[in-house]
Amino acid sequence: MSHFINPDLFDLKIYFYADGETELMRRSSRDIAERRADINYLRRSHAERRIQYEVFMHPYSQCFDIIIKNSDEAICLEKNTFEFYRV
Repeated sequence: MSHFINPDLFDLKIYFYADGETELMRRSSRDIAERRADINYLRRSHAERRIQYEVFMHPYSQCFDIIIKNSDEAICLEKNTFEFYRV
């Protein structure tokens, strides 16, 4: 969520995230193959971005109705407070 968006405007809020190791693995395989990026640059960049994510985004995860953790090993539903109703 953002400070600039009213969460009440949404019927359903879904939060997807990956752990840092999975994120780095995916970024590095993509960026090295497609963009010819340097692995050392990617590691530094990832470390900086991960800190920003942990400080600014992840604390809002509990404001979402559904939380899905996506790792290289599995996809896990960590939270579901949304009630689905048939119409």
